[in-house]
Amino acid sequence: MPRTLWEKVLAALLSVVVHGVFIGLLAVSFEFAPSTPSGAGIEQPIEAVVLDEKKVAKELTRIRRLEAERERKKRQEAKAAERRAELARKVRKLEERRVAAMKAQIEQKRKREAARSKRLREAERARLEELRRARAEEQQRLAALDREKAKRQVQRRAEEEARQAAARAEQARLEAERKKLVEETEKARAERRAAETARREVEQLAAVAKTEREAEERKRRAAEEARVKAERERRAAEAGKKEAEKARRETERLAALALEQRKREEAAARKATQARAKAEEARRRAEEEAAMRRQVAAEAAELKKRRALLLLSKGRKEYAERIRVAVASRWIRPAGTPKGLRCKVRVQQTTSGEVVSAHIVKTSGNRAFDRSVVQAVRGASPLPRPKDPALFERDIVFIFDPRD
Repeated sequence: MPRTLWEKVLAALLSVVVHGVFIGLLAVSFEFAPSTPSGAGIEQPIEAVVLDEKKVAKELTRIRRLEAERERKKRQEAKAAERRAELARKVRKLEERRVAAMKAQIEQKRKREAARSKRLREAERARLEELRRARAEEQQRLAALDREKAKRQVQRRAEEEARQAAARAEQARLEAERKKLVEETEKARAERRAAETARREVEQLAAVAKTEREAEERKRRAAEEARVKAERERRAAEAGKKEAEKARRETERLAALALEQRKREEAAARKATQARAKAEEARRRAEEEAAMRRQVAAEAAELKKRRALLLLSKGRKEYAERIRVAVASRWIRPAGTPKGLRCKVRVQQTTSGEVVSAHIVKTSGNRAFDRSVVQAVRGASPLPRPKDPALFERDIVFIFDPRD
């Protein structure tokens, strides 16, 4: 485009110059060409003509004016040519400066493109180097994870064997405690039966004592009646001393019998008291044994509950660790992120383990690290299932720690 404009300007200047030269040649030819009469080559007689001086002066004035006009036009045309040449020079200089500026811009653009290409090549080289390094680190990490996984499998098998052994030992202990509890229960039942038998014996003894007391009362009444009768007889017949002495001896005998009966009643009462005390002691021991059995049963239930909670917590930790390992196997460390970062992730999943959503609950402070963890969680879908189906939860929260 610039060269075409320059060619147009140059062509216009040349056209103006050519036309100017052509017009000048025509003017000179018209001025200096000798007027040839129509009968050229034939001599004519010269006739003397008388010229009018005023006309001659007027004609000379006109000729001088034409000459002056012609000179003025020539000067104007020369000035115009100079202006056109100056304009052409200015246009050429402007074009040269513009071409130089364009060349400088093109050179600068070329240099920028070269620098940009160099930077891109260096960045690509650095990125490839980073990828190779990341791939090497990932291979090392995967190898370490494999070793750790094998070690954990061996450890889990050992723990499982230890847990099974502990469970068998605990089962044996519980069975021994159950047998002991059954034996103690049977013993308590036997003691309760013995206490019941003793209570019945005491009741029987009490009934016997009551019967003896009634007989003693009858005898006492009889003795009282005999004493009254003897007194009447004594009052009535003081002469019958033998009868009176006999009545006295009978009275003494009855009194001795009453005393003996009273002693027997007291012995029966002591025996009944001892039986009641024994029955109370047996009842107390039975209550203590029942309370002890209840305490043992409560402790066993609490131990079973704690064991279940411990197994549940252990199963949940193993489940969360399996999910963390699955996510870690899909995780790629972003370039430039420092080590030692960790974050808490909430994941919603279906019953088949497909990830529905994943977002950061507690950030690590590095957005690139958090985004990479969320991408790794989505890439690990479907997530591993727990060994115990009762541990499955649709909404789970775990801490992602790459442990590097």
